Amino acid sequence: MTAFARGKKGYKSIYVPTRGGGLVQRSTGTSDPKVVRAMKRMVVQLADEKRWVVLDAIRENRQWTPPGADEARRLTLGDVYEYHTSNAISLLESLLTAHNLCAHLDGWTAWVRAEKGDTGTPELYRQQVESLTGTGSFLAAELTNDRVKRWLAALDVTPGTRRKYYYALRSFMRYLFDTGVLTSDPLSTFRPPKKNAARLRWESEATDRRIVAAALPQYGAFFAFVKATGADVGPALKGVRRDLDLDRGVAHVRGTKTSTRNRHEVEIEAWALPILREHCRGMHPNAPLFPGLTKDGASHHHLRLCGLLEIEDYTLRDARHSVAVRGRKRGKSLEWVAAQLGHANVYMAATIYAVFTYTPEDRAQEAGGQR
Repeated sequence: MTAFARGKKGYKSIYVPTRGGGLVQRSTGTSDPKVVRAMKRMVVQLADEKRWVVLDAIRENRQWTPPGADEARRLTLGDVYEYHTSNAISLLESLLTAHNLCAHLDGWTAWVRAEKGDTGTPELYRQQVESLTGTGSFLAAELTNDRVKRWLAALDVTPGTRRKYYYALRSFMRYLFDTGVLTSDPLSTFRPPKKNAARLRWESEATDRRIVAAALPQYGAFFAFVKATGADVGPALKGVRRDLDLDRGVAHVRGTKTSTRNRHEVEIEAWALPILREHCRGMHPNAPLFPGLTKDGASHHHLRLCGLLEIEDYTLRDARHSVAVRGRKRGKSLEWVAAQLGHANVYMAATIYAVFTYTPEDRAQEAGGQR
């Protein structure tokens, strides 16, 4: 295994044995004769001990992410020599054979997009999971109850949002199971974070109409649709013109979570119909209803409008509660609420909205033209 000069810096290269009996040339990354000779002895010893995991990695110029590094790079003879001189070749073998979960983030993101559509969910999930894994190296062996517990505890979010981070991680793990990267569940005994207390923030039709009237032109019809149907923002953004039957006053709201969220006879409150008719004038049946809008953009604009209008603690998602409560106060049943919002069963609607009923005051307001 004669060493020979190679490269502008005069680094020496040596021959590295392969398990098939051949030899490949690889740079030592040094011109120091003593180190080069030591590396030659090292590769001979590795071959004698059949450490083919390491030698194959050298032969393949394999990408790996050293512990503590942020980015992957090519494994070098210098890397192997460092572990060899530290009597840590077994550790290097385990690192080379361990699954770096970061290498599967791209595949998982595409998998979520195929499953849920281009709703912003894939990007949100990835952002949440990367707050645990980073983007360089996170080995499967690091996915432990203790590590996940410390990660969640360090998040400066509500318990409910902490729970969402955890279930984004569960989505990643499900992909890793499906692709054979993981063969068992390292978090099988982990207890998910608690849910937030059920939120019930709603507003009157008059308040929602104020928000719609104050919105920028590109957001007005979108806000009207969400606030008159209780549709979630992501599915509403995926709508096309043929999803609206404005003569009958109903809509198809596309679901992304469960089959019950994909519903075809969602009632549109009457006040929003003229706004939507004007918005849809001349639109092709397959044309996107709200092109160019994003979840973040819509939510931020809604937040800004509520601030200007002095409407406190009212989010775009709270429109679901507003539609449900207004429906109940018009005499709608809990079955109607469940169908309107896409609840899995009437019990879910009852736990939140059963306290609202059609009162004499509601009847009087309705007779006076108010809701």
